[in-house]
Amino acid sequence: MEAVASFLPRMIEIECENWAVRADRHRVDAWSTCRPPFEPHSWQLESRDGLRTAMRQLRAVNGWILRAEYEAPDHEFADLENVLLYNVGSGAYGHLTGAGMSLRRRPG
Repeated sequence: MEAVASFLPRMIEIECENWAVRADRHRVDAWSTCRPPFEPHSWQLESRDGLRTAMRQLRAVNGWILRAEYEAPDHEFADLENVLLYNVGSGAYGHLTGAGMSLRRRPG
């Protein structure tokens, strides 16, 4: 799969057929055709790696919490801790949780 990526100071944009990641110093937005699985394969690995790269570039701001949100067009059950945290890996976001975190499912 070919990815279009630009890595500018403090900004990441990666767009592929099945996923995309955009990030600046304080925010990461990710889109995918499916929710992040526990054991990703093929393009899902690339998607997770792109998300991890973007999250590692975020800088913690004193007093700010990590806010992670999941939005999907369906109303199927989704374990937010798995989708937003465990399936991504704490190595990507652990440095952002010093002041706490908030998980939320947004209506899609």
